[in-house]
Amino acid sequence: MCRLFLYISRDTRYIPSIYLERFINIARVGLSKKCGFKPHGDGFGVVWVNDSGYGIYRSLNPIWREEISLPPAKLFLFHARKAGIGDIHLLNTHPFVKKGLILAHNGNIYGFSRKSIKYPVNGNTDSEKFLSILIDFLDYYGNLEKAFVESIKSIDLATELNMIIISILERKVIGSNLYFKPRYNCPNYSTMWIKKTNSELLVASEPLNNDNWSTLSKEIGVLTIFTVSIDDITKIKIIKTKI
Repeated sequence: MCRLFLYISRDTRYIPSIYLERFINIARVGLSKKCGFKPHGDGFGVVWVNDSGYGIYRSLNPIWREEISLPPAKLFLFHARKAGIGDIHLLNTHPFVKKGLILAHNGNIYGFSRKSIKYPVNGNTDSEKFLSILIDFLDYYGNLEKAFVESIKSIDLATELNMIIISILERKVIGSNLYFKPRYNCPNYSTMWIKKTNSELLVASEPLNNDNWSTLSKEIGVLTIFTVSIDDITKIKIIKTKI
């Protein structure tokens, strides 16, 4: 189970240092330490999106061992990895980019009812396999939300399906919070959290501070999906559905 942090602002800006510092702290000594798990130190990645496109940086170092310098952008997506399926390698380091979609995932997927038809997987993670299957469905349906739900239905067995997906072409984000069994003796370890203000939208695996965060879902087996425009954070939609 990894740690995720999505930040979208109304205007192009630098990532607020306080948020980045707190996310790094969560990756190192957050719920994992409190619950007796190892920290999220098996590499990290970050994607940023601005008006001209996107950039990406990945590293095999723990996120707390690097000085992170990023350009101003409207969106930042961070992933701090705790390796599950797939060895520690840059090819297995999130976020993944394929056919104009960017994906970062928390959790383990142990089986799919189908394989990707057209899009090869470069590493050996379950997350990249999911992205390839998602693109197959997107080619067929032409609708990201429909393709996302159908891709989730193609999963036979998983722990968490906490994902954030960016469509560069549509300039939108779709994310999910779904888990099937709470982590042993560690409440909220599988819960995604959201915070909205007039100028910012934040989604993270753990609250970055103590004010105005709410859970996306605390219900086992209930898929919570959110969608939002990169260019208008007021246009956010949250839907819950049984799987």
